[in-house]
Amino acid sequence: MEGLDDLDFRMVQSPVDDFATNFKCNAHEIQELDIEFVKSYEIVEDSDTKPLWKHLSEESLLVKMDPNVVLSYRKTLSSERFEHQEWKQLEEIKQLHETGELVKLLEGFPVMNDGFTCESCGEARFVPCPGCNGSQKLFEEEEGKSIRCPHCNENGLVRCPNCCP
Repeated sequence: MEGLDDLDFRMVQSPVDDFATNFKCNAHEIQELDIEFVKSYEIVEDSDTKPLWKHLSEESLLVKMDPNVVLSYRKTLSSERFEHQEWKQLEEIKQLHETGELVKLLEGFPVMNDGFTCESCGEARFVPCPGCNGSQKLFEEEEGKSIRCPHCNENGLVRCPNCCP
């Protein structure tokens, strides 16, 4: 991707010279050491680099990307922030409940009466079909075979007659 391939470090021209300056010894002393060992490695000075997610969050890179990728990336970031905030709020509510503070804070608010819960479906809004008992099949005596129940849906359910007439 563009911007991620840029080198963010300085290449050292001569490993022996740089080694000598960093460890305060002359180049002649280093040459007495195993020069092949020193030269077999490429010495690189690394500067502070940003993690990949910081690169991706830069607007300049997001502008150059496919709009669908950018949109999904931004949605992911915002949903992660929202979930983090939501989790913190849930923890606060849980802590208030455990200490007994939540009851005090909610005093005076109207409470939903459980008497409004449907006794047939328990607020699920659907019940098993009374014609086929949820099997979706009815036996047709005249034809001598099973047919699909015309009253229920594909799950063998009908709308609750008590709360969804």
